[in-house]
Amino acid sequence: MNCRLSLDATRTATVRALQPSVFHVVENPRAFLESSPLVCLHICEVVARRLDELNQYFVDVKRYPFLARAIEAAVWADQGSGRPGTVRRPSAAAFSF
Repeated sequence: MNCRLSLDATRTATVRALQPSVFHVVENPRAFLESSPLVCLHICEVVARRLDELNQYFVDVKRYPFLARAIEAAVWADQGSGRPGTVRRPSAAAFSF
């Protein structure tokens, strides 16, 4: 699910199916969500769950500083394969804890 659809932002999801699949393209996501309260509720539940998991991750990192150092070491163990940032924001700074 691409949550950017409700932000009127460019969608950038890439999907790779593991078996033959059928997909429906929604040309007007906002109108679709306005007319589909059950779909909208499901999306809200998924987003809330993801936000809760992310929040718990940050609580754990703050509670256990050694965890932050271990994550940073694992992420940057192979310095030669990449650089800070993302494909969307190549100039973004590296994580610091």
